Amino acid sequence: MKEILDKESKKALVAYRIQRAYETLREAEVMIRESFYNAAINRLYYACYYATVALLLKYDIQTQTHNGVKTMLGLHFISTGKLPVKVGKTFSTLFEKRHSGDYDDFAYCDEDLVNELFPQAKIFIDAITDLINNSSVNKKEKEQMRRMAHWGVLQYKTNITSQLDSNINATKDWQKEVVKQVDDILSQDSNNIHYDFNKDFRKTLDN
Repeated sequence: MKEILDKESKKALVAYRIQRAYETLREAEVMIRESFYNAAINRLYYACYYATVALLLKYDIQTQTHNGVKTMLGLHFISTGKLPVKVGKTFSTLFEKRHSGDYDDFAYCDEDLVNELFPQAKIFIDAITDLINNSSVNKKEKEQMRRMAHWGVLQYKTNITSQLDSNINATKDWQKEVVKQVDDILSQDSNNIHYDFNKDFRKTLDN
């Protein structure tokens, strides 16, 4: 389980991650000047990633993976209108380009692409910073967002379990490991919420 941060520690960590976002944006500028365009995309993505993680921490939204960060950003801030769709799309684009540039063979990012995405990344980080600095979400809204995040994980568990059960090539040990990883996420924040997995994953509250 992750350590629970007090208010001041969380505030300091949020500020640090925003600082890292802007520092990483400057690293991207260096990569661009040296014509290392794949590396520049990597740095642009991580600049936006650090900012997004800071935003999720600010609102007490936990996630374990890069894809989870992207999903929670869409669920809580883009779909709700807190972050414009056009601005939010920058993160998804960089997510895909960074993954392709880092892991796919013969995947090259060019100067035009980098010059297009750099200002968009700056706008994205500025927008995230504004959301953090102008936060007006009350305690009740934070609790609703936390519950939505957990419900999303539960739906994922339902889907992945169904897929594994129907896959004859999936070993029992592998099935158990995937489901265990999802359960580990759920167990990190179980206070005040109880999930009844025997009733179609419906949520009941221990009030």
